[in-house]
Amino acid sequence: MSGDSASGGAVEGASGEDLRLLAVREVTGRIEAILSWVPDAALRREAEGTGLHLSSHVLDPADGRVILFDGPRAVPCRGPEGRLAVLPLTVPLPPGRYRLRIEPVVERRFWASDRGYTPLVLEAERGPDGSLVFDCTATGRQYVLNRPGTRAFSIDTLLYGLDDSERCIEIPWLLARFRGEPRVLDIGYANAEPRFLQARDALKIPFLVGLDLAAAPQSRIAGVAGDALALPFRRGAFDLIFAVSVIEHIGRDNSIYGVREQPAREFGDLEAAAGLAALLRPGGRLLVTVPFGRLEDHGWFVQYDLRRIQALVERSGCQLTLAEYYAYSDRGWTGPVDPIALSRVEYRTGVAAGAVACLELTRPGETGGKGPGCSCKESGARRGRPEPRQPVNEMV
Repeated sequence: MSGDSASGGAVEGASGEDLRLLAVREVTGRIEAILSWVPDAALRREAEGTGLHLSSHVLDPADGRVILFDGPRAVPCRGPEGRLAVLPLTVPLPPGRYRLRIEPVVERRFWASDRGYTPLVLEAERGPDGSLVFDCTATGRQYVLNRPGTRAFSIDTLLYGLDDSERCIEIPWLLARFRGEPRVLDIGYANAEPRFLQARDALKIPFLVGLDLAAAPQSRIAGVAGDALALPFRRGAFDLIFAVSVIEHIGRDNSIYGVREQPAREFGDLEAAAGLAALLRPGGRLLVTVPFGRLEDHGWFVQYDLRRIQALVERSGCQLTLAEYYAYSDRGWTGPVDPIALSRVEYRTGVAAGAVACLELTRPGETGGKGPGCSCKESGARRGRPEPRQPVNEMV
């Protein structure tokens, strides 16, 4: 099958009007096109017994040369009459101009353009700063993505994160809470997804330390092998701590990550929250995300309900300065939503969470404003922690 369009055997009724661009967006490093698509009857007939999907090619606009052929497929159409589709787009990383051609494909048989279908064309330009500008000639609209600088997080597009895990919530939510702190600890960094690593590294944090049961070499971070229940850092060493989908695993069976078996501790997560809070300077913050819904014990992690969230906050001795909850459905991720409405949400076993809690815990200052739930309790601190090993002790 050739990447070039071929004529002959035109599909009856096929035209660019069958495929319309509604929006282009960025979801935690993944570029997506939101499309309206109603496959015509001729294509559906030819696709019987196989798959009919949307895909794309990337071409050099100067000479039409194909740079990337046969890109990712769109997730199944949703919405009234199956009109809405979400298509991941691949744009090369080097700065420059690119042309994206979107069209249906009958799997293992032919591309629609081979039968006379007119593809939808997007002109893309990637800037030296990583920003992307898309121009759609058919609609006359322009979309600008990945502008430098941290932006507030909100869900303002259709089908946000459809068929994606809670990472599409956690990562941009965390980035929006970053305020330029120079000393940051990332708990459970070793098994983080590449899209989180890319977003975290883009923050260019001067002193970034990672802690995990088994250290892993990564760029821009000093990795330390250690236990969150026996923290190897001095009190007040950090301005900010990241704990993205990690607290729920502490004290539980972590053999799935290839680490040695450790004694189970039913409330290891609560103990860890107290220890992590003690690592913060006064006014420092702990950013925590956990799966949320009804209380469930999955052996290697626990899903939180409101009562366990409250216990986590109280044990940390910090003030809960922000709590937002997001939920997944067949329309993608939505929120923030009322956590009471999520009390029966089950974990989507083998897939991802059905809801997620995003929490900001702030260690109170040393003077003033101390009230219930707002003071960092000394009883939660673990005494006798060793000083961090080199070179981390030089960083904190």
